[in-house]
Amino acid sequence: MDDDTISEQPSTTTEHFERNCGTYNLTPREKAIAKLILDGVTYKKIGESLFIAEGTVRTHAQHIFEKVNVSNKIELINKLIA
Repeated sequence: MDDDTISEQPSTTTEHFERNCGTYNLTPREKAIAKLILDGVTYKKIGESLFIAEGTVRTHAQHIFEKVNVSNKIELINKLIA
């Protein structure tokens, strides 16, 4: 590998997360919710922090799971930080 190739590859979890959110076309709201899910925050707490209902968080999470093609939080975390 040359230096240009190395510098283009993400080197941190945050960079991987940012790149993968773009790859899966997550909206800004979905991205914010995905980040909180990755941080281990419950849907109830996510709703409280974003001033939305827990059911709305669940709907966003379902859309995220569909876009990323996963069925649970563990798979989501693994795909978004890989």
